[in-house]
Amino acid sequence: MKRVLISVLPAVITVLLQGCSSQPARVDQQMIAGEQLKNNQQIQQALFAAVQQTGTALESLSEIRRAQYPKQEVMPFLDIHDKALSKMVSIHWYGPISSIVKDIAKAVGFHYQEFGKPPELPVLVNINYPSASALVVLQNIELQANNKAAIKILPQQKIISLRYLTDD
Repeated sequence: MKRVLISVLPAVITVLLQGCSSQPARVDQQMIAGEQLKNNQQIQQALFAAVQQTGTALESLSEIRRAQYPKQEVMPFLDIHDKALSKMVSIHWYGPISSIVKDIAKAVGFHYQEFGKPPELPVLVNINYPSASALVVLQNIELQANNKAAIKILPQQKIISLRYLTDD
């Protein structure tokens, strides 16, 4: 019995090791990298399109809301022409109005002033511009602020001010 076991054991071990010795299938790394790059570009294009659609939708909603609660009859700041306010900025922001107005003022080299008592519930704005002039962004913020806050731009004095209009 031992002789049979000793003579069969090497054959069994050889068969088992033969199963482990096969080479894995080779994968073309350049082909995989090319496919991943193509997929990444498609994803980036889809994200960019979604960002632009969202920005357009938010602008439309802002105009609709402005029509419901008209405070101004014309687009704000059309009479302001300052080179500093033409600076292109990239802003993706959802939050209190004061923080974003302060950041824009700082970015264009203007001083920031705030007047009035901030309401208990903050005035929130949603801004999403991959690239726009600071003046266009301020126009959008002013439209979203509606009757809760007002932005005043004094280009000669290099001042951007925010005034809260609520009586909380």
